[in-house]
Order: sequence, then C-alpha cells, then structure tokens
Amino acid sequence: VIKTFLKDCVEKDLCDSKVLEYKPSFKTVETDVVYLTIDELHAMYEVELSTKIQRSVRDVFVVQSLTGLRYSDMLNIKQDNIQEDDGGEYITLITKKTLKRLKIYFNDISRHILMQYDYTLPHPQVAMMNKYLPLIAKQAGVKGKIEVVKIVGTKRVVEIKDKWELIKTHTARRTFI
Repeated sequence: VIKTFLKDCVEKDLCDSKVLEYKPSFKTVETDVVYLTIDELHAMYEVELSTKIQRSVRDVFVVQSLTGLRYSDMLNIKQDNIQEDDGGEYITLITKKTLKRLKIYFNDISRHILMQYDYTLPHPQVAMMNKYLPLIAKQAGVKGKIEVVKIVGTKRVVEIKDKWELIKTHTARRTFI
C-alpha cells in the first residue's frame, strides 16, 4: 500500500523520486539456541585461566548456570543472602526483573565458587562477560556446529557457527534449563 502511494505521489510530481530509492536498514534478530551440556560446563569450570578477569567471568557464568539466575540477580548475591536449613545451604533473594523471592540450594561447585569470593561474587560488566565467555569456552574445548537463524528485515538468514563462538551470559540460563 505504501509503495503504491509513493509511486502515485512521484507520478503526480508531489514528491521527489528519491523517495522510492529509500531502503531502510532493518534490525537483525538472532535466535538464542545455545546451551552447554553438563560435561561442557564442567570443562569450563576446570579450565586453567591466566587472568583474574577471566576467572571472575568463568566463575560468575558457572554459578549462573547452576542456579538459573539472571546476570542482574547475580550482582545482588551477598553474604546476607546465604541461609541454611535441614536441606543445606541456599541463596534466598528477590529477583530484580520479576520481584519474586527465590530459594536456590547450592551444589558442591556453586558452594566452592561462592566460598572463594566470601559469598560476594565479582561484578564483571556484561560486555566483558560476553567478550571472554566465547574464548573461555574455546579454551575449555566446547565444540560443535550450531545452525543460527537470523531475521534480517523480512529475510531469514541461516549461518553455521562454532558453538564456542555463541556462548554469552544468557547461555547460562539456557544451560540451567
């Protein structure tokens, strides 16, 4: 309808013919299809990393993967959020996005990581997390090919990428699920 209107507008000399040359740039939407297996997550947990920032990024990601918490909620974990009952130690907190109270029991790995940081995890920025996570995954031996579907404007574009390239902070929630 718009195209017909614009052609009519040009034919009647009511607007410039350059209007028809306009090609809007569409946002690219990439589907999030990546998650790690328990073996891949364990490999990331055990990989030797040379810098403190890489270890911080890895540790936050692993705890995220084992608890299912969003990155924004990971930043709120403090010693005060740690409780204990007959079932063991757990994190209790109110989520930032949904304002729901959660009670998440630790497993041995998440307890070990949290204890290293005195139950207050480091706060690497999301950009830093997303920069280092693929490199850590590659170093940990995360392999495989993933078909990535992107919607560019109205076109569906399919690409094949290495799995390690696609690891981001949100991958932790998918891994938990």
